[in-house]
Amino acid sequence: MTAAERPIQAVDPRNPHALVTALISELHRRDLQVKGKHTTNAVILHVIQPAASGGGDTIEGGLANVPALSQTVVLTPDSQRRSETRAYAWSWVWGSEFRSAGDPETERFGAGEDIGPAADAIARVLRVNS
Repeated sequence: MTAAERPIQAVDPRNPHALVTALISELHRRDLQVKGKHTTNAVILHVIQPAASGGGDTIEGGLANVPALSQTVVLTPDSQRRSETRAYAWSWVWGSEFRSAGDPETERFGAGEDIGPAADAIARVLRVNS
């Protein structure tokens, strides 16, 4: 049985800590590494594909010390479901620091309680073909 086929335990969709914990667990089941950071408005997760990380190589010029294949995602209050109390959403973070374009942009890709589909989407983005 693959990680995606295993049942996911029920999570309180109004509890951001439970949502983040569940997603991290699902990402670990898919052999991905996760580093997290809490801010006042969001939880930021930096998801790393260790099979392609290259040991955390520094990008030429020393601009960043990031793994070769990683993606940042964020859990924030869901602006598409404002009528629901404490609804959350997962969003991609598209960094612009390397383009000198200012603040990073986000793009919603799923409801906070949709842990399995969120983990699947992240795993697809970070997939390494063998």
